[in-house]
Amino acid sequence: MAAPLAGLTLRRGGDWIVVPAGQSLEARSIGIPVAGWSEAARRDVGRFMAETEEAFVRDMVGFLKKDLGVRVPITASQITYHSPAIVAATCDYTDIHAYWQHPRFPRRPWDPVDWEIRNTPMERAPDSDALLSRAPWRLLDRPFTISEWNIPDPHDSAASAVPFAALVAALQDWDGVFFFQYHSGGEGGWYSDRVQRYFSFKKVSPPSSRSSPPARISFAAAISRRSPASPRARSRKWCRPRSVCRTCSGSIRKRPKRRNRLPRPANGSPRPTSGRCGTPATRPAPR
Repeated sequence: MAAPLAGLTLRRGGDWIVVPAGQSLEARSIGIPVAGWSEAARRDVGRFMAETEEAFVRDMVGFLKKDLGVRVPITASQITYHSPAIVAATCDYTDIHAYWQHPRFPRRPWDPVDWEIRNTPMERAPDSDALLSRAPWRLLDRPFTISEWNIPDPHDSAASAVPFAALVAALQDWDGVFFFQYHSGGEGGWYSDRVQRYFSFKKVSPPSSRSSPPARISFAAAISRRSPASPRARSRKWCRPRSVCRTCSGSIRKRPKRRNRLPRPANGSPRPTSGRCGTPATRPAPR
């Protein structure tokens, strides 16, 4: 069905740039695309940067494993700095960082006197949980860690940083959580009993704050590794005592029958037994 249009005019549109003046492939002088570049140019440069980054990570991993003989799992930076595709193609495990209500600096970055925090308990904001929001970044075919996690001081809920990490890691079956950081107060602050900056874990703080975070890490590790809420614990099949275990291919077996048993003497003295090697072990006759 046709519809009439009234007052229709054509005007010159916005300008777009294929390659800015003074830049060329021959001179190797093409810059990073900005607003105004064509979509094809931005797409090509984005693909080039991703391929260059993947090649760099692959080369470094190869050097560490083949040339230096490194045998531990290797990853690059956190997955949000690369992409899931690059991590999946080059890394042994996935890593990411997480903070709850990180300090904000409205004017000068990392200003020690001009900063602000929201001071909201994480359990009161389930839609923006800083730990669970990292769960979708996990690659299911390899381990997953958080190498930086903290609820920075002077947050009123900073004490929950350790138990939160233990519980969520157990529920999600994560492979490791690293707290950032142990000490950030300079050489003169190793024995301080007050809050220093935002991330120090070593301090013995007032009860309203962390109340010695290192003391919590040991029990939090037990929660994370042994919690009945973890998928590993829910799927664990315990071996039946004194039987062949079908789950672990017989690692727990029935006690074998004693062999090389000698006949009981006619005088009623105890029967000699044999050792593991089969050599008879004699017992003295009763007096």
